[in-house]
Amino acid sequence: MRAFYSNYGAAVDIAGPGGDCGEIDSCSGNDVNGYYYAEFLILSSIVGPNPTCAATASCPVGYGWKAGTSMATPHVSAVAGLVADANPGMSGNQIKGVLKSTAENIGSNQYFGQGMVRADQATN
Repeated sequence: MRAFYSNYGAAVDIAGPGGDCGEIDSCSGNDVNGYYYAEFLILSSIVGPNPTCAATASCPVGYGWKAGTSMATPHVSAVAGLVADANPGMSGNQIKGVLKSTAENIGSNQYFGQGMVRADQATN
């Protein structure tokens, strides 16, 4: 979904998982067993918040739920790479066309463009 803080130009072409879903609490919650879940977030590896630890490579590593273009963009880029690998010589515009024509329709074009990128469909 188009993130409110994104620079997306005149229109959204395609969506990737991990985009914005408004206030983070509107797309997350607790299930009946108390486990944290988030339909639109991506579980990603993270390092501790202390900037000093990055310089010394001593950061605690773990996982956390993340959202935004830094989660969505790698997914779309990876699918574009898979399409390019399966179709040597295909132009960037042709790859974009494949991604758009094989996307899953998930709602309003204003927010999702042609839909959610689908690696399984794009590489068939």
